[in-house]
Amino acid sequence: MKLFIFFMIVVAISCQDDSNHGCKTNCDCPDFTTLFNDQGKEDLLFTQGEGCTFNSTCKYVAQGAVQALWKDSEIETPTETRDNFFSVIDSEEPVATFDMFSLFGIICKKGAWYITKYPSGIWYWTLDSEEVSFGTAEELDGKKSKIYYAMW
Repeated sequence: MKLFIFFMIVVAISCQDDSNHGCKTNCDCPDFTTLFNDQGKEDLLFTQGEGCTFNSTCKYVAQGAVQALWKDSEIETPTETRDNFFSVIDSEEPVATFDMFSLFGIICKKGAWYITKYPSGIWYWTLDSEEVSFGTAEELDGKKSKIYYAMW
């Protein structure tokens, strides 16, 4: 009996700290759907799995994208950019459904959502109002960019 009580005390104490021992998980990011306008939310199926795992499946879209601010990205800002943001699109072809978290490598870090994968590189507008594609998945994957907005 004493061993059982000791075991319960150890389990209760270990669940109180911030590390994850299978007892407590800290997912401090805001509701993912707040990144979308109301029109985009109707085609978004968002679920939180066990712990800090997520899935966001998007129904048929002509083209989905996330936007990030240059200042909140590990990607260097081109000198000829017109805006303070860039876009990352899902693909250049329409798709039936896709999981945003897998496709864009979305993670929760320090209370914010970040992308770490760039399936079609990034897109931005130049000072001459020309839309430019920059980088490849191989060059950009692994760099973190805080998500500012998401849309379809």
